[in-house]
Amino acid sequence: MIIHETDCSGCGICRSMCPVEAISVNGTVAVIDDERCMECGFCASLCPNKAIRQDSAEWPEEDKETAANNPAAADEVSERQPTVICVYIEHTGGVIDESSYEAIGAARSLTGESDSFKIAAIIAGNGSRQLAGEVMRCGAHEVWLLDLDWLPSYAEDVLTRITADVLARRQPDIFLGGATEHGRSLFPRIAAKLDTGLCADCTDLSLEPETRRLIITRPALGGGVLARIVIPHHSPQMATLKERAFQRADHSGHPPGMILDFSDEYPVMQSVYTLGKRILRDGKGFELGQADSIVAVGRGIGAAANLPLIHKLAGTIGAEIGATRPLVDEGWLEAARQIGQTGVIVKPSLYIACGISGALQHTVGMDKSEMIIAINSDAGAPIFQYADYGIVGDLFRVIPEFIHCIESGTFRTVANGQ
Repeated sequence: MIIHETDCSGCGICRSMCPVEAISVNGTVAVIDDERCMECGFCASLCPNKAIRQDSAEWPEEDKETAANNPAAADEVSERQPTVICVYIEHTGGVIDESSYEAIGAARSLTGESDSFKIAAIIAGNGSRQLAGEVMRCGAHEVWLLDLDWLPSYAEDVLTRITADVLARRQPDIFLGGATEHGRSLFPRIAAKLDTGLCADCTDLSLEPETRRLIITRPALGGGVLARIVIPHHSPQMATLKERAFQRADHSGHPPGMILDFSDEYPVMQSVYTLGKRILRDGKGFELGQADSIVAVGRGIGAAANLPLIHKLAGTIGAEIGATRPLVDEGWLEAARQIGQTGVIVKPSLYIACGISGALQHTVGMDKSEMIIAINSDAGAPIFQYADYGIVGDLFRVIPEFIHCIESGTFRTVANGQ
């Protein structure tokens, strides 16, 4: 194996993946131990800079002229090669997680119908093959398949190694996944393995028009600002997406894509983890993010003793109860009901905000609701900027009137502008 030193960046991917540990990094250049090397060519397939060849004669002349020396040539390559956005598909028991549909939707929102982009999806673990068709119907041009019946769902060390290996070989420009419990554990491991950047819990994505560099938006500094983050010097650019912050991908209607099956390339690997005990949830919980109607309450309620009024309104219209963080911190409502940056993102058909000022920390979790009704005594409260209907008044007077009108049938339904 031969390393072209002017193209080598010293990233260390080849070193970390070499099966016989024949590669080291001296300064900023990789070095191969010829005595250990078995000429498998694995490092050449992994190198993001194409700096490794099995024979110097394989080096085409155009590869020797690097982008650093010829920016115009780099631009031509950029125009010729599509930007690849890869989505990680999380699944359990033969069912694709909702967060993965949202990640595909986010990728489709970035690419539009442009031929300059390609959406790929990587799906690993037992039962992956049966889900590949569904992934393609939702818009993936390629599925990178790892149908490994020997891979336990808890073996994230093995899954990290295999996923990072495929990503290093296929070299996508962007890698997206859901900010689920699994995603929050897996993605940092992969980012460390690939020596790249990762932004977690993002709420919006866009692309720089000319460079196609990913611009990631997420709340920062306790939710007081929206930070725009880029990963300019490493690839792939990685991000986990806040659940329910992006539109779900439905079937796209474009022609079926291609399945690239890597399953046979990975023999059984032993995980350092073992399954100790499986604990099932009691089934009495609820998913606030799935609620169709929500009555949310903030500091304006004044005291925990006043919460029965909120419960009565929610019960009258068949809604779930949500809360801002201060109420949860006070212990007035359980953490599962917290909406916002550090809680749940919701998209109900109806959202009634009671005594909520509308701080960014909260609104990032509910601003995509179909209809928002805000009740607040402060006419200048930011929540009114998000509301379809705003009521300036004392919630202890407004809510009882709401309940009375609904129960008496005198509440006139407003529909289609009538």
